[in-house]
Amino acid sequence: MDSAPEPSQTASVPLGTSPSTAVLASISERKSLVMDQSLLEWAQEAGFVMKSITVGYFEEGRGLKATEEIKVDEILIEVPREWIFDQATALESDIGHVIRENDALSDDPLSTLCLFVMYEGQNPKSKWKPYLDILPKEYDMPTEWTNEEIELLKGFKIYDDVFKKLEMLEKSYEQVQVLMKHYPEEFSADIHTYSKFRWAYNAIVSRGFRLEDKQPRLIPMVDMMNHPSIQKEGVQHCKITLDKDTKNFQVISTHHYLSGDQLWLNYGTKTNSEWLLDYGMISMNKDDYIVLELPEEMLADAIQIKEKQEFLEQNNLPTPRVGVDCCFRT
Repeated sequence: MDSAPEPSQTASVPLGTSPSTAVLASISERKSLVMDQSLLEWAQEAGFVMKSITVGYFEEGRGLKATEEIKVDEILIEVPREWIFDQATALESDIGHVIRENDALSDDPLSTLCLFVMYEGQNPKSKWKPYLDILPKEYDMPTEWTNEEIELLKGFKIYDDVFKKLEMLEKSYEQVQVLMKHYPEEFSADIHTYSKFRWAYNAIVSRGFRLEDKQPRLIPMVDMMNHPSIQKEGVQHCKITLDKDTKNFQVISTHHYLSGDQLWLNYGTKTNSEWLLDYGMISMNKDDYIVLELPEEMLADAIQIKEKQEFLEQNNLPTPRVGVDCCFRT
């Protein structure tokens, strides 16, 4: 890696930017490029199949882009089963015995994965290190905000959701703390802290995948693909699938791409609250909706109306439309 240039060697400095800031930005850019190269080399050595794509930088941040023309239904990425972060991989890892010996973990795939990612993230000899190195060191979800910042959400449903999530994380880590005391060779209270546990959780919820089995998993390289904002509505997403025979994870093109095009992945239909809570971001969102909490008496009346409508439909009788479409949760 080249040494950073001295301030006097900087060819040009943007207006409003001091030379020292420009040098720091240059160092950061070089470091990112080195990590990107290490990641690509690691993926190749690990047996990843990556066709016609590489790491690129866009207004959304780091992503994947086409290096040449790509046709429809081409396999762009194939990740070998053993390099997918999930409960099964955790069971085969250095802490697999910890998971097998504790029923509470075996029955909780998300906590298992948090423990596993935290453990590998603090392991300087981890075989996943080039991948773990490119993960954000910090996340901007509301669970990482100060109390004053969280108070700005008061009056919105997400306000309660933040505290529910914090309570869940605290309880999960309390269980992990008890477990770690029994395995001092694997875990250290000074290293595997609550902060590192939250970091692992945030990485999983913001970058993870749940397929038909609903199990949480991190999939290196694939999780670098961005979700398009509404301003980019109409772009084609790639398709993701799990090969039934090899159990490898595949990304397949859905349309024709040109060299330099960013490859997109649809993260799903979510509300603005869900985007903020799990991804730390909000954008123009046509799928947004709000949840209204009704008094019990109003809810009872609404349920009666719904039951009457269902009765009419079941008996093939004319069904009047009343109010708006609702989803009742009791």
